[in-house]
Amino acid sequence: MQSTHRARRGSSLAGPVVALAVLFGLVYLVVALNRRVDRAPAEAAVETEDVDPFADWPDEERTARSAEPDTSKVEGLDPDLWDKAVEVAEEAEALIESAVEALRAGDRATAREQGKAAQSLLDKALEASLVWEEALVEAYGEDASSVRRVRKKRDHWRRTVMALKKNANL
Repeated sequence: MQSTHRARRGSSLAGPVVALAVLFGLVYLVVALNRRVDRAPAEAAVETEDVDPFADWPDEERTARSAEPDTSKVEGLDPDLWDKAVEVAEEAEALIESAVEALRAGDRATAREQGKAAQSLLDKALEASLVWEEALVEAYGEDASSVRRVRKKRDHWRRTVMALKKNANL
């Protein structure tokens, strides 16, 4: 009989131990939530603060710096080549916008037709701008800002072509 009595006594300690662990867990949770709430206004203040790193630059310098890639070291490259590629891509984007409008109006045939025309124009822009990108890489190297700007634009065109191909059967 004594052995069963000891077993009950040992199991009676499990309840208070579990209750104590739950109590410590709740206290920890409340403290953690209070710390997070205290930090929230400071984080919100940081997010709302807009800082323009180019605020002290003249407007002309801002637009000139970001508008076109630098080609001063590149010899024999047609300067209008990039401009022509950008113009063709802008025509393609206008076609895409009208294709979206046609699709919203329920005219799938027109949307498909304009999408294919836009895809063709973007392919032409990509082909024309490839020479430009390769010349910049050769002159300035892979990590130059001019190369990054050209690649970013060409990657956007490439992604648009892939999206057009994916949605060709609308």
